[in-house]
Amino acid sequence: MDIHRCRFVEYTPSPITALAFSHQLSSQDPLPSNLHLAVGRANGNIEIWTPKGDWCLKGVLYGGLNRSVEGLAWSVSEEELRLFSIGFSTSITEWNLRTGKPLVHQDSNAGAIWSISLHEETKTLAIGCDDGSCVLFDINGGRGVIEYKRTLMRQTSRILSLCWQGKNHLVGGCADGIVKVWDVESPNSTIIARMQVDRAKKGSRSLVWDVKSLNDDTIVTADSSGAVKFWNGKYFTLTQSFKLHSADALTLAVSSNGNIVFSSGIDRKTIQYTRDGGKREWVSNSFRRFHSHDVRCMSILECKTVDVLVSGGTDMMLAVVPVRQFNSKHHRMIPAVPQKPRMAIATKARLFMLWEDHQVLVWRIGSPGYRFLLKIVLPNEENIVHAAISQNGELLAVSTILTTKLYRIHYTDEKVYVESIEDAFLANVGATLLQFTVDMKKLILISNESDIFLIDLSRIETHQLEVFEVSQPETKKAPAKSKANAQTVCEGIATVTVSPDGDYFAVADLNGNTFCYSLSTLSYIELPRVNSFVRAMAFRPDVGGRLAVVTAGNQVFEFDVQSRKLTEWSKANLNNMPKPFAHLLDKPFGAFFDIQNPSRFWIWSANYVSFFDLNLNLPAPRNAEKRKMEGTVDGVSSTKQRAAVQNSTATSKFGTGTSRSFWITHKYRPMLLVGLVGAAELLVVERPIADMLMSTDVPGTFYEHRFGA
Repeated sequence: MDIHRCRFVEYTPSPITALAFSHQLSSQDPLPSNLHLAVGRANGNIEIWTPKGDWCLKGVLYGGLNRSVEGLAWSVSEEELRLFSIGFSTSITEWNLRTGKPLVHQDSNAGAIWSISLHEETKTLAIGCDDGSCVLFDINGGRGVIEYKRTLMRQTSRILSLCWQGKNHLVGGCADGIVKVWDVESPNSTIIARMQVDRAKKGSRSLVWDVKSLNDDTIVTADSSGAVKFWNGKYFTLTQSFKLHSADALTLAVSSNGNIVFSSGIDRKTIQYTRDGGKREWVSNSFRRFHSHDVRCMSILECKTVDVLVSGGTDMMLAVVPVRQFNSKHHRMIPAVPQKPRMAIATKARLFMLWEDHQVLVWRIGSPGYRFLLKIVLPNEENIVHAAISQNGELLAVSTILTTKLYRIHYTDEKVYVESIEDAFLANVGATLLQFTVDMKKLILISNESDIFLIDLSRIETHQLEVFEVSQPETKKAPAKSKANAQTVCEGIATVTVSPDGDYFAVADLNGNTFCYSLSTLSYIELPRVNSFVRAMAFRPDVGGRLAVVTAGNQVFEFDVQSRKLTEWSKANLNNMPKPFAHLLDKPFGAFFDIQNPSRFWIWSANYVSFFDLNLNLPAPRNAEKRKMEGTVDGVSSTKQRAAVQNSTATSKFGTGTSRSFWITHKYRPMLLVGLVGAAELLVVERPIADMLMSTDVPGTFYEHRFGA
């Protein structure tokens, strides 16, 4: 098979600017079933991750132009999870975690918001603004209710960071180098303490980038001089100071018992501070570097089964490292490339496209070389959610959270002409997934509410589109105000695929439910539920009504749609996945069947490409043991696991040549797209992290001149 290895696609993910775990736990608490990590990015998007299954991306809340996410706060109760974000504007945004849309925008009644902190017990949300205002809001009213409470005693300096010290005190780190403490319960909400940090340079005040309060009311600060200071929370006096950073210390993270503190910042060091049990003094005995650029944010998760520090920043990657074995355990870097691919292929036309914040780019693969064809820029403020291109390359659909646009592309020898298809329905409905049928006569649209619509394109020449809403099983329709629905977080339809013969399309959600619909009658067949997230799926081209599914637990299932059962291959091999595949930490990004060898089921991710031949059984393992269908939750690989994955190759026990039952390679990395552009031609689009970091959008890394004048 010929491989087109492409590295010219200049896609650069957005930097990570904020992190927040949904639950604040102790080391004795069990892992909640609805625990999530929110990851805010500079382009306004918020990713929702779960630590289950070795860190899976569940969904994305899409932002818009000039809406950088600079702070996140979760509210947790028995009935609901709520997420709030800020971003250098005058509004607090609460998100609808089921649909991915903003639920409400609440004005700050002050200046642009720079910091946010929530007191979970009193449900009081505090924000710090650039005009020096510190404003309190009450969120006890439930989802969508953010009520202005009062503004605390005013001061003139921008409030860069906030944290609660018990119920009554609010601590703010300010741009004038002073840490201020408000007494929230006093009649005038007065400032009861001011603590001055060291100046960064002569004549300039330090910026207090982050503040934290420990269980014993100790206050910890990180500032632009690179200092991390510990203050007595009762008398507001300095107890200890560390100046171990060579540049700004931007972020802090604290363990649940308050005995471990981490700091990081521009110099890329992540420094650990621990409390000496006898003297009750703080010591710093180690640091590590996980990132190649500035570290903007950190967050800690601790419970009975897992304790991890997660950090992110300008290099766009998440670092996951154990808290209590910070010095001895390997860390894990989650790839920067999108966990949900932002590229698609039109195989018959030999085209492929990329969509990013507000634009779509299309290229044609030649022989040899490539040609850039067109660029479509959307006038909307909202970021692009999804896009699809027909197999002949003549139809292109693009969606945001609010609208969907459809285009016809006309190709000539000299130029490419784009025609916009106006339709009232598409103009007023957003979509999370789009997919054209193989005959290009229908467009499948999955809305933000996971409703399924089928758009008939047979009269597209006259701009007349007919829309059909596809009925769904009752299990897919959660009651609007039920307790279960309140806990739902990004659990709608996650993937869609169509059969090559045009008979079916299939959808799957993150609960493991898969449904196949007839394109002619729109009736559905429910397939057996799998016990892990469905990451990708595809219909076999050589056998009608066969659907192959790959899950986040690195399991491959093949279903016979009509019988609603697993095929003989799946029954024989389900608990016999090859170790080089089963032990992978990277989650599958996409899957497709070969054209030349139609029984080959290709699976790819950021750092591997593999295939299974569904006509050949896998060799039986020496020690046959049933493998759990979900991985561990710690997200940190052991040395043996890492070595097994890195050194894995397609050995002879899986066969050779066309009789291979399984094959895998780690030669290409990290990948944005893998797919077919011909019967025997494979397209691999790579975006090396070094190329991402050399992008003009990424600032240079911190340089410290160590020797000489």
